Amino acid sequence: MKLVQKKKQIFPAGIETVNGNGKTHPNINTQKKLKEPEANYQQLLEGLSVALYTCDAEGRIMSYNKAAANLWGREPEIGKDKWCGSWKIYKPDGVTPMPLDSCPMAITLKEGRAVKGAEIIIECPDGTRRNVQPNPVPMFDTSGKMTGAVNMLLDISENKIAEQKLAASRGRFCGSHAHAGRGRTCAQRNRAHRRASPAR
Repeated sequence: MKLVQKKKQIFPAGIETVNGNGKTHPNINTQKKLKEPEANYQQLLEGLSVALYTCDAEGRIMSYNKAAANLWGREPEIGKDKWCGSWKIYKPDGVTPMPLDSCPMAITLKEGRAVKGAEIIIECPDGTRRNVQPNPVPMFDTSGKMTGAVNMLLDISENKIAEQKLAASRGRFCGSHAHAGRGRTCAQRNRAHRRASPAR
């Protein structure tokens, strides 16, 4: 697209107007139309209940919605914070720290591929932890050049709690079942011993 420069202002050709003095000014109506898609995108982003954010090709966070900020427990600085808005990230064991430049979003941007099935634990500034499944996907322009990535963060904390409760329940059931089995075996041995013993 050809650019027109006037007094250190650059406007795309075709959206400038010239007044009676021969001065060039941006066409306000056209500018509004150009901003509409961006506004619609931001509105869509905010309307989603799932955490979503984007990074540029260098890993700088360029946008995020309210759901992402709530999940992180903080609001990262646009254009400055990199890779992820989380205060701290841990591997699934909850003990081993995960460097930001090794998180799934960083891998996506460094290798130009989507990362699926990964799990991380994020920690908020207040110490709250959440189990999260990130889903970063690279974005490319029409020439095939990677321009950044978008990441959808699924909060799977409730699923993890349910899995832990189920595992504990199964453990108690197996323990009680094994104990009952031992009790029956002892009773059977006692009856067999009485039958084998001579009457007095």
